[in-house]
Amino acid sequence: MGNSKIIILISVCLIVLFVSTFYWFHFRPAHIKMECSWTQEQTEAIPELTQEQIDLAKQDYDTCLKSCDKIAEDIPGQINFQKMVCGLWHSSNCEASATSKGFGKSPRPAVPPQTYYRASVPSEYTFCLHSKGL
Repeated sequence: MGNSKIIILISVCLIVLFVSTFYWFHFRPAHIKMECSWTQEQTEAIPELTQEQIDLAKQDYDTCLKSCDKIAEDIPGQINFQKMVCGLWHSSNCEASATSKGFGKSPRPAVPPQTYYRASVPSEYTFCLHSKGL
């Protein structure tokens, strides 16, 4: 009985050693490389845009354009450079501001952020490998 217990103990130790070696040198690196091959990214959430917001943006746009009309009245026979520059610069500024608020767009429901995976670029891949111990 003494020799069979020693043989069983040695066999169990060899099996544990083999499984541990297999895990550490084959399974673990393969799993890490698979994880590092893909990068998880998320799209930004798109807020809801209602008809009321679009109407308010149009009102803001109209108010913005009319603000140049408040500059001093033209003097007959002279060019009002201040009013001319305001009209050129201000109209593009008004349009950019109104567009960011929803002017010229149609109503849409809110869209939640979405998660997707893409292939890692080499620098991300190597950084991931080093951070996980390979």
